Amino acid sequence: MMSIDEGIAAFIGRIYENAFDADAWDACARELMQLTSAHFLFFSSIDALNPGFNFLRPYGPDDAAMDNGVQEYTRDGYYLDDPTLHFALSNPNARYCSSDDVIPMDGYLASPYIKWTKSRFGSTHWLVGFSKENDGISFAASLHAHHSVGRLPERDERLFKILFEHMERALRLAARPPSLVSFNEAIFYVDRAGKVLEMSPAGEAILAENDGLALVSGLLEAATLTDTLRLERAIRSAIDALMTGGSGGAVRLPRPSGCRDLLLVVSPFPRSLSLSAAFEPAAIIRIKQAARSCAAMSAHQELFGLTARETELAGMLLLGHSLESIASCLEISLNTVRVHLHAIFRKTGTNRQSDLVRMLIT
Repeated sequence: MMSIDEGIAAFIGRIYENAFDADAWDACARELMQLTSAHFLFFSSIDALNPGFNFLRPYGPDDAAMDNGVQEYTRDGYYLDDPTLHFALSNPNARYCSSDDVIPMDGYLASPYIKWTKSRFGSTHWLVGFSKENDGISFAASLHAHHSVGRLPERDERLFKILFEHMERALRLAARPPSLVSFNEAIFYVDRAGKVLEMSPAGEAILAENDGLALVSGLLEAATLTDTLRLERAIRSAIDALMTGGSGGAVRLPRPSGCRDLLLVVSPFPRSLSLSAAFEPAAIIRIKQAARSCAAMSAHQELFGLTARETELAGMLLLGHSLESIASCLEISLNTVRVHLHAIFRKTGTNRQSDLVRMLIT
């Protein structure tokens, strides 16, 4: 068993301290290379559901060959020929593998993939560590020796395995979402498939009412298929945000009982590091009930001559919705929302949202 000296022990401490900060994490990566005399290092987030990478971060020589290699590996699909990636996806509980383990030694250096890694990265041997899948994603790190060295020294391999365990644990701790037990608001965490991972007590209470929202096979469903599909689209937009730039959305769900509608706001789960995607929920859903029913807004509607749509929009402003959120909830364009808002301003004698809301609540 390898002993850990004070320098390495201090480095392990920095791994945990820096798991929340991307720049500090980069510094840890470079220090790992120095400790192991590696030629370069990859950190990645592997997607087992759609084989490939959600995130890939290289550390090593800053040259054109390295840059071209990274582009070819990710964009041009060279990762599809990576035998260590195939092993990791096929053996998620193995934790580690080296290129020597998965490429036949007979003709090893003549292997097309080895020739490619040598020409692009200057390496012919490497060691990969990978976490167990969580929601189809695993965190991985690969340590590469220079081709003049051949295989990584045994000491470096043992040290890498020790440090990888701490890196994985640090990322898990950094990615751990707050417990929802003490939250008064109705909140749900969902995974990449849209399934609920955790909910607050207020969220449980809404589901217990079985009035406009239900949990079916782990998925949230509305009272109608149309509303369920709208909810699914909002959740998918939030889940795909990291890859596509989506932002989630808001959905207003009527309740069969006639009680106040449910307003669901779906957002991507905030991340400190892209690598932490392997351990985090994918999206967060917040639910509010309409603060005022249509009946409660009827006095304003009659007093100012508001249309039904203008009344609905004014009520949503009372709830704190942005214009973008209102457009998403009502499934109308942002420009249409602005047209309605200007009509409300004109009829109520106001010219700012804050003045309008202040008048409506008095």
